Amino acid sequence: QHVHAARRAAATSTAVEEADWLAIVIEETAAAWPAAMEKAAQFLTAWPASERRAEIRLKRASWLGRQDRWTDAINEYTALAAETETPPAAAGRALYLAGLAELNLPSPDSLDRAIDRWRDAAALDESLVFPARYQQALAKSRLGKIEEALQQLETLLIGPPIPSGPQQSAIELTRGELLLAGTETPERTEAALISLQRVIEATRAGALRHTRAMSRKGEALIRLGRIDDALSTLTEAAQPLLSPPL
Repeated sequence: QHVHAARRAAATSTAVEEADWLAIVIEETAAAWPAAMEKAAQFLTAWPASERRAEIRLKRASWLGRQDRWTDAINEYTALAAETETPPAAAGRALYLAGLAELNLPSPDSLDRAIDRWRDAAALDESLVFPARYQQALAKSRLGKIEEALQQLETLLIGPPIPSGPQQSAIELTRGELLLAGTETPERTEAALISLQRVIEATRAGALRHTRAMSRKGEALIRLGRIDDALSTLTEAAQPLLSPPL
């Protein structure tokens, strides 16, 4: 009611646009997706040159995803990225999110399309280089292309850009898991142990990533026949999850 009153009383077009924007935010906060979609469509019609145009288009696509309308969401993302007036950063984000949306489709080609979208997203926005290439590695592993995924992870570790500490841990954890998922040899298992130990040393005890790395380390130790070490590692991994502790 206040927003409607503000719109009626607004003395400038900027104030009217702000009121229309707040009306969208209210519907979004209430998770009223059809109403939010309708108000967003009205906004785009009324304010075609608004600086918020790309942001609203991104919101519309995310709302479609929340309604499990993934194909419509992907179409919205890709249409935004294709518009000449869309800033490169917004176009890159749209393609990155379109790739994530592809993961919700049952199509056998969805992972290949996602990999292509992430490649294009990284080319448009430097800040997306790490997440896009990391997602590509995960997608390749799901396609059974373990060696390609491992090679991509090695490239990410080297940079550029140089990954942050948490990003390095994410890469090392995935690398360790993929080494255990691929061809089983003592050399690969030892390499997995090295990656997993780096994660353990870099993360807080009890954190999800730390616990996951400890569990995988236990698995690797079992493969190497080091049963006592494996039991000790797995017990330590379980401690934060148990009350009372073992």
